[in-house]
Amino acid sequence: MTTSFSQDQISEWAYFSGDHNKVHFDEAIAKKNGLSGVIVQGMLVLQDAKNALTQYIGGPSRMKFYLKEPVYRDKEIVYLISRKNDEHHLKVHDIDGCCCITGRASPEKGETNIVQAKHNIAIDRPFLEKQIQLYQALYPQVGYSWMIMDALLFSVCFKYQNGDPFYAKAQKITLEPDKSKVVTFQVDQDILITEDILTYDCADLDDLTFYYEDQDVLKEDYSVYSLLNYQIYRRDKLLYQASMGSITRAFEAQNRAINKR
Repeated sequence: MTTSFSQDQISEWAYFSGDHNKVHFDEAIAKKNGLSGVIVQGMLVLQDAKNALTQYIGGPSRMKFYLKEPVYRDKEIVYLISRKNDEHHLKVHDIDGCCCITGRASPEKGETNIVQAKHNIAIDRPFLEKQIQLYQALYPQVGYSWMIMDALLFSVCFKYQNGDPFYAKAQKITLEPDKSKVVTFQVDQDILITEDILTYDCADLDDLTFYYEDQDVLKEDYSVYSLLNYQIYRRDKLLYQASMGSITRAFEAQNRAINKR
């Protein structure tokens, strides 16, 4: 499958998710942050990858993705899927042959070790209903409940908790008040798809509990790698779980420090 992402598509994802990072909109700011131009949100690029891999899922499964290089606006990319034993592997590369994303889907074998995230977040039902309806209106081609919940949980970070959670990360590595001078890249995602969510109807929001946990894993002078773990439980049973890794970097502050040496 070959595709590209326009500015309108980038804006649609921002409208749904609340992720308005300026590197997705302003070329000058993107270049100040070490990029070649405006880049597409990682979760938007992964949406087609998840949709393609889900057709090979027949039961509880894991998906893992690694975002190696940014995908640029209007640049064609190719999604390739291959099979190795009981795993399906994905590779996304651009028309220049640069590998942007790798991933795989595999059956979840044996007993799953589940650690409940630390923080229970109460989310208003009207917000959930509105977000699900908005997602289905913008992305009618996505019919898998786990993907809808995956997108919903991501949007909660920005739209329901009122702010950019990744800018808070930047405050740990620089006191720079200008948000355009810090940038966050999604670099991975680890997903557990349960048996229950494969048959779950997203219109049924009864008895759901949402958990989030934010972890700083590796902090350097001008960057921090962090994990955002989120889970949904239904009647005290895990329905869906994902962990998203990201790097927040203060590019200009780092360059200033290097130039002073």
